[in-house]
Amino acid sequence: MRVNRKQIPAPSSQTPSEPLARPTEIPSHAACYEGPIGAADAAGWEPYRPRGVEMRYFVVRDADGAFTFTAPWGGPMAARPGDAIVRNPADPADTYRIVAAAFACTYEILRPAP
Repeated sequence: MRVNRKQIPAPSSQTPSEPLARPTEIPSHAACYEGPIGAADAAGWEPYRPRGVEMRYFVVRDADGAFTFTAPWGGPMAARPGDAIVRNPADPADTYRIVAAAFACTYEILRPAP
């Protein structure tokens, strides 16, 4: 029952027109992504997989109904059937609701939830 962010296409080379941070403040591409994990497409985009913590998750069932829990910033966070609740196993306070459609397109299920 672990997930990781899905593959995110990254350009083989990209130069921003205006930097958002100093180069020393930005981790290297290699430190943040695994890959390329496939061939470049016709436009030159190569697929990469983000490196990150494997998260625990469960999908809210219809039987669970909608509920609210405390978000990491202390405010309420609503969860509805179909949404995923995602948690960093090293930090139980790092728990978020991910809307079903966003979970489907941004997370890769590494091991299905029971």
